[in-house]
Amino acid sequence: MRFAMSAALALTVCATGCSIKLSTAGKTVVVADKAAVDDCSFLGTVTGKAAWFDKGAEPSENDARNKAADKGATHLRVIRQEGKGKNARTEAEAFKCFGKKPKKPKKPSH
Repeated sequence: MRFAMSAALALTVCATGCSIKLSTAGKTVVVADKAAVDDCSFLGTVTGKAAWFDKGAEPSENDARNKAADKGATHLRVIRQEGKGKNARTEAEAFKCFGKKPKKPKKPSH
C-alpha cells in the first residue's frame, strides 16, 4: 500500500514537471548548422532519447546536448529528429569549436 502511494505520487509529480533538462554544461552547447561547424573538430555522434513521460521532441534534443557536453563539445549539429513524446530521438554530431561563435544560417532571398 505504501509503495503504491509513493509510486502514484511520483507519477503525478513527473506528469506535471519531469522532463529531460539541460545540464549546466549542456546549456553551453550551441545547436548549429553545417556551415557553423565546418572548421571545428568532430568529437563523435550522440543520440538523445526522451523519457517515457516526456512530450514533444525538445527533451531528446536536451539529452543530445547533455551527451555532447559530456564529450567536451561546444556545438551540436542535428542530423535527424524523429518521433514525439516517449518515442522522440535526436541523432546529432558533436563538435569542439575553438574560439568560434556560431554563424547564423543565411536567410533565403525572395
